[in-house]
Amino acid sequence: MTDISELPSAYKNAASMRRQIEHFGLAEIVDEVLPYGCIMAGDWEANAPWRKKRERREAEARRQ
Repeated sequence: MTDISELPSAYKNAASMRRQIEHFGLAEIVDEVLPYGCIMAGDWEANAPWRKKRERREAEARRQ
């Protein structure tokens, strides 16, 4: 089943939201969060990108 909160359409453009907040005086922006990355919904233990990359490297090393 699809988690609709994880679809790209569920996210708003951050720059656009910031402009609207400033334009309408909705809040005083004092700081911002700049994420390094994100792990989306799913079976992260089985499908973790870092695990798949490591497994590919190890498989290539065994072939050599």
